[in-house]
Amino acid sequence: MVKNHHLAKHISDAGWGQFLNYLTYKAEEAGCKIEKVPPQYTSIKCSVCGQPVDKTLADRIHRCPFCNVVIDRDYNAARNILLKSTAGTAGSNAWGEVWMQTSTNQEALPVRAG
Repeated sequence: MVKNHHLAKHISDAGWGQFLNYLTYKAEEAGCKIEKVPPQYTSIKCSVCGQPVDKTLADRIHRCPFCNVVIDRDYNAARNILLKSTAGTAGSNAWGEVWMQTSTNQEALPVRAG
């Protein structure tokens, strides 16, 4: 059905809307909350130093000339989304994950605390 150019956007939007409903229901059942974070500029902004690094859609690696960090583009975006959210504030610590970075040339890995 998504191949139908007239209905594709509506079908995709309905799918994400239903997914969000399920996710919200399950989160409330588990005593958590869902927070929508705007994804704008999450893959452009460096998650380590905060400087914008222009790249094309073909660039899959985030290389920051300001702080020399080299990580996967999607991982950089995920870190920025986490930083934009309220997770980690007020003692939340975002599911107990601690971001550790051993070197600016290596990928920072999430480490589960405890």
